[in-house]
Amino acid sequence: MESQLLSVTSEARAKIDSVRTFNDFTDAVLRVRVLGRQGPRFQYEMALEDPRERTEADLAVDLDGLTVVVDARSATDLAGSKIDLDPMITGGGLRIDVSPERAVC
Repeated sequence: MESQLLSVTSEARAKIDSVRTFNDFTDAVLRVRVLGRQGPRFQYEMALEDPRERTEADLAVDLDGLTVVVDARSATDLAGSKIDLDPMITGGGLRIDVSPERAVC
């Protein structure tokens, strides 16, 4: 397991856990994928998925019972990033705060 790839704030973790519980999918893993880049900003996709959908090429980060799965191509762009709760999104959505050195074009 990769240990320093990314982190999740306690607020984001609470949101993820509440969605897993609400959907009766408590063993779901969080899949994070970089779709592209527009200037200094990355475009991401995040989804809960069945842990059996992981491939051997995926990198997995175990964050105290929450497994975050990242494809190898996205791992480079996500290194050092933090998943956080974005209070500006109605109902509280997730955002990824990329490390400053990754945000440079």
